[in-house]
Amino acid sequence: MQRKIRFRTIGIVLTAMLCLNPVYGQKKKKKLDIGNVILLEKDSSDGLEFWKSISSFVKKHTINEKGQFFDIHTSMKGDIKKIYIMGKSLIINTYYTKGQTIGDEYTYIYNGYPEGKYSVIYTEDTVPITFKEAHYKRGVLTGEYWVKSLSGKMLYKTKFKQGTGYWKDYYYEEGTLREEGQVTRHYKTGEWKYYNKSGGIDSIKTYTIKDSVDVRFPYCLFNKIDRCW
Repeated sequence: MQRKIRFRTIGIVLTAMLCLNPVYGQKKKKKLDIGNVILLEKDSSDGLEFWKSISSFVKKHTINEKGQFFDIHTSMKGDIKKIYIMGKSLIINTYYTKGQTIGDEYTYIYNGYPEGKYSVIYTEDTVPITFKEAHYKRGVLTGEYWVKSLSGKMLYKTKFKQGTGYWKDYYYEEGTLREEGQVTRHYKTGEWKYYNKSGGIDSIKTYTIKDSVDVRFPYCLFNKIDRCW
């Protein structure tokens, strides 16, 4: 079992190095330096070697008003000793559906900010398939955002500008709409519709920016409501 876990860990890191682009500010011809690799699982990490629970990540990190991530270093008693800007890192988070792993989401952190291409990658028969992609520039959601089904069909494609745009996400196996609504400066605003896999509306919620429901990963890990884990 441990050997299988190690192979999966090595596999997703290699996928990151082969499939993802360097962060902004680095030349593409330059060898990709992904820095520190942070592997995240839900709180029930089942003792996976090298993997951290999301709750431990949330406890050891914070965000300032500019959207910059910081590492929190504490003493043995739990008192905060020092806070550092989060260094160059690659966060790889296990992506679930139906309670089963279907892929991993990859986010680069550069000088404390998510930077460059954010991808969710599904691996079938050792072939990596990107089925969700967005782009960050200094922590700001900007540029293309698109979603595909696991079969490769394009389900939705749009562009975000300064964290604002219309968001849709899907049930990836079925290719049916899961949620949709307006995003303003990264937060859910206005009326949002949530669907079941048969296409019917499960619920409708209305948000304001004050609700602070951030759609970006890893910011959404800190949402007080509508968390993404």
